[in-house]
Amino acid sequence: MQVSFDFAGKELEELVRETVIATINALPPALLTTAQPVYSHADVARMTGLTPHTVHEHRKEGRIEGSRAGKKYVYTREAILAYIAGQSQQRNRKR
Repeated sequence: MQVSFDFAGKELEELVRETVIATINALPPALLTTAQPVYSHADVARMTGLTPHTVHEHRKEGRIEGSRAGKKYVYTREAILAYIAGQSQQRNRKR
């Protein structure tokens, strides 16, 4: 099966440019800054002593802020620290 495209060089170039720009604009802000590393569910789980599933559930509940990166979620250092601080406050309230 052969696929053919009926684009002139400039039209194809403009289409590719628009697609790339749209893709970049759809990325979460956390991924656009190179100075800020991002972490996976597994990374956050290791840092907090929780399971990756628990981290995922807490993100769904809004207890930790995550940004979508393709099919996965990533977490910034600030989000992880805020989450840990929130967990610590909850433990102190229960005492």
